Amino acid sequence: MLAETKAYSLLRGYRGSKPVDMDALIDTISRVARLCIDFPQISEMDINPIFAYERGASAIDVKITLSEQ
Repeated sequence: MLAETKAYSLLRGYRGSKPVDMDALIDTISRVARLCIDFPQISEMDINPIFAYERGASAIDVKITLSEQ
């Protein structure tokens, strides 16, 4: 799915920049999805930005809103 995004060409490296750690980025996305599955009381989540590096990825700012259940 990541390959279908407009950002994919940037993630693979462009104009001399090195590609990002795609495995780490995919792992981060998978973990966020699992978090939402494990905690259905999460009604909203805003992660902005996520930085992807040559080695690893990092979420800088995360806001999670819980619903009353």
